[in-house]
Parts: sequence; C-alpha cells; structure tokens
Amino acid sequence: MERNLKSKVIKSVEDIEKIKRYCAYQERCLYDVRCKLKEWKVNEETTEWIVNKLVSEGYINEERFAMMFARGKFNIKSWGIRKIKAEMERRNINGDYIKKAIREIKQEDILEKLDKLACKWLKENPKGNRNEKKQKLFRYLVSKGYEQNDIWNCISKALYE
Repeated sequence: MERNLKSKVIKSVEDIEKIKRYCAYQERCLYDVRCKLKEWKVNEETTEWIVNKLVSEGYINEERFAMMFARGKFNIKSWGIRKIKAEMERRNINGDYIKKAIREIKQEDILEKLDKLACKWLKENPKGNRNEKKQKLFRYLVSKGYEQNDIWNCISKALYE
C-alpha cells in the first residue's frame, strides 16, 4: 500500500515537471493543459491538483493566454476576429478575456490584413471570370474568420480597382 502511494507521488511530481515545461514553452490555457494531462493518462483528481498548482504559480493565466492567442493568430496566421473568438470559446476562455483580447486588434489593422490577403489570393489565383473569383475569394476570407461586410468592401476594392 505504502509503495503504491509512493509511486503515485513520484508520478505526480514527474507530471508536474513535465507539464511545467509544456507551459513554459508557449502560453497555454486550462483547456490545453487538461487535454495534455488526459493524453498522458493522469487521473482527474491529480489533474485538478496539478492545474491549481500551475495557476497559483503563474504557469497558467487565461487572460494572458487570450491576449497572446488573439495577437498571434491575427499577426501570424492572419485569422479574423470571428475565427479567433470561436477558437477561444472552444477552449472555454472567459468571455471577458476574449472581449479584452479582441479589442486590442484595431479595425484599421483588420482592414489592412484583409486587403493583403485578398491581393495575395488574387495573384495566386489568376484564372476564372470575375464572378468566380469573387465567390472563391469571399469563401476563402470567410474561412479565415473575417466579417462579411468587410470582405465585400475589400473584394469590391480589389477586383474593381
């Protein structure tokens, strides 16, 4: 019995060190950490104990995660607000943190990113008539998570200039 308890404690300490390295590598949210611990087959009681420890030590901070996630997905992956918001909601990020993170992205930056994406897409897809291009470009930009009104304005500008 004592040996079994000792092996559980050792396993928990190993899991904590491993998950700390996982969190230190890049910003993580509670959802990501719980999924990783589940993948490592850590039981629920231990998972909750580890998660609480990581939060108290500052390894996990959902607000910080939301800010970094939104900024990174917008700047690096060129995701629109809708896609960023949907992904954070899927990860159960607090709605206030989502709103705060999204407010950090300026409308003029969104429109500039949208124009760049549209121009790049049009250069890479020169074939087809204007209506086909318009529909395909629209679908592409919607899939990236941009607002429909912004997309139509961008397409009109890009195709008719």
